[in-house]
This record gives sequence, C-alpha cells and structure tokens, in this order.
Amino acid sequence: MIGLPAQSELAGQTRPPRAWPVAVIAGVAVAAFLVGRLAWHGWDPSAFICAGDVWCDPLATPPGLTVKRAASGYDGQFYYRIALAPSQTGETYCGIRLDNPRYRFQRIGYPAVCHVLSFGRPQLVPWAMIAANWAWIVLIAWVAAKMAIRLGARPIFGLLLAAWPGLLFSLSRCMTETQAIALGMAGLLFFLSNRKLAAALVLSAAALTRETALVIVAGIAIVEFCRAVRQKQLAPFARLTFWAIPFAAWAVWQLAVWRIFGGLPHGGGSNVISPVPFAGLSAVFTEGFQIALTPQGMHGLSGSTAHALMAIYWSAHLCLLIGLLILAVAAVRRSRTDWSIKLACLALICVGCFLRKTTFIEGPESFERQFIEMAVLGSLVIIGAPGRARKIALAAVIAAWFVTAPYAVLLP
Repeated sequence: MIGLPAQSELAGQTRPPRAWPVAVIAGVAVAAFLVGRLAWHGWDPSAFICAGDVWCDPLATPPGLTVKRAASGYDGQFYYRIALAPSQTGETYCGIRLDNPRYRFQRIGYPAVCHVLSFGRPQLVPWAMIAANWAWIVLIAWVAAKMAIRLGARPIFGLLLAAWPGLLFSLSRCMTETQAIALGMAGLLFFLSNRKLAAALVLSAAALTRETALVIVAGIAIVEFCRAVRQKQLAPFARLTFWAIPFAAWAVWQLAVWRIFGGLPHGGGSNVISPVPFAGLSAVFTEGFQIALTPQGMHGLSGSTAHALMAIYWSAHLCLLIGLLILAVAAVRRSRTDWSIKLACLALICVGCFLRKTTFIEGPESFERQFIEMAVLGSLVIIGAPGRARKIALAAVIAAWFVTAPYAVLLP
C-alpha cells in the first residue's frame, strides 16, 4: 500500500526516528560552504550569478552585479535577469540580454520565487537566489529523511540525496535544479502519504521550475493506472485525474510563452541526444583518463598539470555517478521504493545513456547537473533496498561532497 511505511532497521527503537536532525546537518554543512564561497569572492553574492559581458552590459546592469570581462558567463545570469522583473519579457532588460527568452522563461519557477523573496529589489536578488537554494537543499534533506523512514531505513540516509555533489554546483551557479528536486521530492512524499491533490499541485510547481519533473508525474500516472486495472476498478482513467494537473499547468504555461514570444520554447534539449547509446559517456570517460594518464594527452589536450588533475576529478565523478546508477538498477526488484519512483528513475537512465558528449563539455558541474534527477531518484531506490548497498552509496556520496565542496568554492 502507498501509505504504509516499511519496517526494517527501525524495528525495536524506543524513540521514533526524526527527520529534522538530518535537515539541520545539511543546513549547517551547506551554510559553511556558502560562507567559504562568499569569503573567497570577497563577500560578493553576485559571484554566484556568474555574469559575463557577452550577455551583460557592465554599464547598464544593476549596481552590485559583477560582470566578467570577455566571458559568456553561466545560466544563472539569465535567471537573475528574470528574477529582477518577471513581467518584463523583452529580450534585454537592465542591460542583460537573454540568450533564448522562450527557453529561459519556460523555467519561471525559480526566478519567480527569488523575485518574491527579494521584494523586487535588485540589490537583494543575488542574496535571495542564494538563500532560496540553501532552503531548498534543507528541504531535500528533510523530505529524503522522511522517505527513508517510510522505507524502513535510518533517517541519516536522507543525506544520500541532499549531499549529491551536483546540488553544490547548482547552488554555486544559482541554477534551478535544487528547487525542482525539492518540489519533486515533496510531491512524491505527498503522493506516498495519499495526499494526491497536494502532490499534484507541488509537482505542478516543480514542472514550471524544470520540465524534467514531469517524468516523475508520468511514473506516478502509469503506476496508478496499472494498479486500477489490476484491482479491476470500473474507471481506471479516473485515477489519472490528479496527475493531469501538472501536465495541464505545464501546457498552459507553454502556450503563454508561445503567445508572448511567438513560438514554443526550444534550445535546451536540441542536439543533445545521440543515436548511439553510451557514446557521450564513454567519450568523456575515455578522454578524461587519457588527459590524466598520458603525457601526450596532457600536453595536447590540457596543457597544464591543473587540467590533468581536473581530468582525474572529472572521471572520478563520472565513476561515482555510474556506480550509483548501477546500484540503483541492481536494487530495483528488491527495493521497497514505490514503482512510480523506479519507473521514473529507469526512464531517466535510458535518456542519459543517449546524451551526447557536448552535454558534459563544461566539466563536472555540467554532467552532474544533467544527471541530477536520475541520481536522486536512483538514491531513493537504493535507500529502499535492504543490505549494504545504501551504506556504500552514502559513504561514497558524502566523501564526494567533501571533495567537491573546495572545488565548488573556488569556481570563478
């Protein structure tokens, strides 16, 4: 049954397990990371936005925004631009030009929240973007701990989700992944608690933050329909009513973007799928070790010891990701995790196998963000499987977090 938690490691405990200590641990750790990154960048919160003069005019941008010279910057600058004034849909506003307005505005959730938190004041927007992502990671930790308890595991395993290194990169660049993951996990928790309307509404917000959240909704809808058929209910399609809400909300917003900009969003998913499976992953993995382990490769492709070390770091993170996903696939049959989560995880893994090398070209932060949803859902599958797998995964992810944090602090 959906609403009944499993019992395993928690059996025989005198006190009921609580999720809030895990959230506190995550909050303190991420706060320490934020202090380190802010200190490294001279306490300039706009360093997280990573604005470049290719898209931002230093003479016209709001005061306090640091714009790098001869640089294209990172995606956070576009979400910063929308957070300044979501109602301003022009290509250029406050000296910031959107690279792809239709695509950027389809992910309205995160900048809208930041606009509300900053009260529309430009000087507060960078702080709001940082604070919002910190709060979302804390929520991820709390929800993951609650789900671990439901699966019969200790709440500390919630850190398997909250400590995923990709969240640090999202936090360091003011990206949308943390909010989308937090809302997606909260929606799953509502669903597992049989609060379907709340789940549908929260998942709608997740879909407006990052459209990949709809994979979770699709997994829930398929499982709900199959359960209705198996139970021989007269109207199995009636169980899909709630799960039509997130798709409807997303479709309505797509139509709004089409009406504003004269076309449907495009650009984020173009030219990223390869017809050959594992082509992108194998190319990145092979090239990384070639750079790191051969003098010719290091001289020809990196030109410095620092880049050789980066190649080792990159390949190690790729090994962590692949290892986690292998554990998740191996645990699918015996995991207590709901089948909606399993289906969503397997679907995202299948898509990930066909991503092109260009998807990961920007370094570890790029491919870890691309795989963040499947890593999080795979972690839930692992948490639900009894045995050593979840302990091994937790130890590996926490170790990776401590290795990644210094690197993410020093990101330009």
